[in-house]
Amino acid sequence: MLANRSLSVAAIVSEKPPDRNARSIVAILGKYPSRSLDKYLLESLRRAHELGWKDLTRQAVESLPGRLGIALEPSTRQRHKEWGKLLGLVYYEMDRSAERERFETERQRLAILWGSLSREIYDQCRSALEQREQGTH
Repeated sequence: MLANRSLSVAAIVSEKPPDRNARSIVAILGKYPSRSLDKYLLESLRRAHELGWKDLTRQAVESLPGRLGIALEPSTRQRHKEWGKLLGLVYYEMDRSAERERFETERQRLAILWGSLSREIYDQCRSALEQREQGTH
């Protein structure tokens, strides 16, 4: 079983950009300890704005802090909740055709919030990963 997980990690981290199934595979791996997977998830946060990285970035936001054993700063957790609510509004609650202008405005807000939020989480996780590698965490 561990050999299969190790092979899965090796396959995932070699993909740039990640395959569209990478997010699901990372979710299945859960907390399987892998420094290379942690670094790859961190890379996805750094590359969140690039084509092909968005789905894995969302998985990194959800799993990397736990994998690294950190709690995000309270302001970051609050902004993540705001992002989730805005995501729901834009893609599940709003009638795009009836509220076209509002939809575009909220969609732009969502993209801006995601960009800054993924960067915040990247900074916090990068610091934790560096501390772990230096043995100070």
